[in-house]
Amino acid sequence: MTDETLHTQAIDAFIAATETADPDQRATLLSRALAPDVVFWGRSAAGSAATP
Repeated sequence: MTDETLHTQAIDAFIAATETADPDQRATLLSRALAPDVVFWGRSAAGSAATP
């Protein structure tokens, strides 16, 4: 698998997690999408995230 494929799968799992009402399914999807080293960048993270 390429890095792009892995990124796409992670994004798809994250979106699916935000759209599901089932807490167990949400937890499963988020565990697939996130890793301990994930950093979210954007307006809400401005100034709080370390530079990679």
